[in-house]
Amino acid sequence: MLEKLAPPCLSRLLLLAVGLACGVSSSLYADWQLVWSDEFEGATIDPTRWNFDIGTGPPDPGWGNRELEYYTRRPQNAHVANGVLHIVALKESYLGSAYTSARLTTRDRFSKNMAASRCAPNCRPAKGIGRLSG
Repeated sequence: MLEKLAPPCLSRLLLLAVGLACGVSSSLYADWQLVWSDEFEGATIDPTRWNFDIGTGPPDPGWGNRELEYYTRRPQNAHVANGVLHIVALKESYLGSAYTSARLTTRDRFSKNMAASRCAPNCRPAKGIGRLSG
C-alpha cells in the first residue's frame, strides 16, 4: 500500500512508493511510503491478509453488476505459485452457475483512510482474452 503520510489501497498486486505505474514519473510519488504489500511468497493465499467472497453475491445475484460466475475458495480458482497469485475463471457448471472464479478482498484485514492512496498492481498482459500475468 502506498500512502501519502497516512492512507493506502491494495497489493502486488505489488505496491511501490517509487514505481513506474502506467508510465507516470516516479518523482510524482517520491514522498509516498509503502505501507502494505503481499509478495505471495508462501505456498498458499494468506488468510490474515485476504478474504474470499463466496457465492453469487448479496444482495443481488452477480454482486450487483450481473457477474455470471460463482466465486469459490477452491485451489482451481485461486492459488499461489512461484510468487504469483493466480485467479482462474473456469467454464463449468457449479451450484447453478455456468462459471467459477475467485474474488479476494482485504476487507477487515487492512484498514486505512483511502483518500490519499495509490494502488499499483504489478501485472502485465498475458496471452489470451481477459487475462493478466504477474
